Amino acid sequence: CFAAALLLIDTAVADEQLGQAIDRLVERQGITDDGPGVAILVYQPGKINFRKGYGLADIKTKTPITPRTLFELASVT
Repeated sequence: CFAAALLLIDTAVADEQLGQAIDRLVERQGITDDGPGVAILVYQPGKINFRKGYGLADIKTKTPITPRTLFELASVT
């Protein structure tokens, strides 16, 4: 289960390189376009460097995850 990943990123990394690195991370976690997924946002003060959804928000209706998908929160402690 891919719950979260902490990425320590050099601030000089170009947004395109950042996107490619995140795509590889998500792929290594086994997240595909036809299963449960994740939304990822990378923010630095004043700028959104990356935002993308991976996988499905609802498997039955095949609704994809987007950067605007709302998630229900639950305790993970």
